[in-house]
Amino acid sequence: LPTRVKISWADDETLKLGSITICPDKIVIAFRKTDVPKRPIEAVIALDTNERSMDGILVTKDHEPVPVRLDQKEVPIIQARHQERRSRLQQKKSHDRRMKRKLCGREGRREHHRIEDRLRKYAIMIVSLAIIFNSAIALEDLTGMRIRTRRNKGLNRRLSSWPRRKLHLYIFQLAQWYGVPTIFVNPSYTSTDCPICGRRCANSRKDGMFRCVCGWECDQHLNASLNIFKKAKDSN
Repeated sequence: LPTRVKISWADDETLKLGSITICPDKIVIAFRKTDVPKRPIEAVIALDTNERSMDGILVTKDHEPVPVRLDQKEVPIIQARHQERRSRLQQKKSHDRRMKRKLCGREGRREHHRIEDRLRKYAIMIVSLAIIFNSAIALEDLTGMRIRTRRNKGLNRRLSSWPRRKLHLYIFQLAQWYGVPTIFVNPSYTSTDCPICGRRCANSRKDGMFRCVCGWECDQHLNASLNIFKKAKDSN
């Protein structure tokens, strides 16, 4: 995906000026969004959400699936960096609880704002691609999903702070704003099912590849995207 995409709202004809509120330090202008016309669906973007990337396929009516990848490795790097800073502050200011709480809170707010900025940019990239190809967006429904490993506490902490649902929320909200259909599918077995023969292969993933006894071999993330696309197609 492109690293920088601009979506302009200034020329949006569905926006109507609402109220204007003048505050001592700012002016708040509210807009009303009228009914958004539905876009024609000529393709589907099916995305598999992973910790460091969103891997998927773009499927059009007349062409073979095209791989799509959105690199989001900046998010875990930012989280790890701020976690390390908070750990150092807690040790350095262990004798002053008030100052420790203040500094750690400021560090947490910085982390929050930086991650929010990255997630919104990722959502703009995905919705921009959907607008260009008049496609729907198919995502996994991660509601209530919890990831836990038995022995690795560091991995548990990292995965629990992984903002996967927030990224999906930003994509959904922006897609609604521009009339892009969004389809959420059940994530069960998308990583272990073979999209060709339908066989469930629990131990089929090795070295980043999915291999089935029927002979099908594919990148494990693209394989999951194919299953997401099939479920989205069946749901409609």
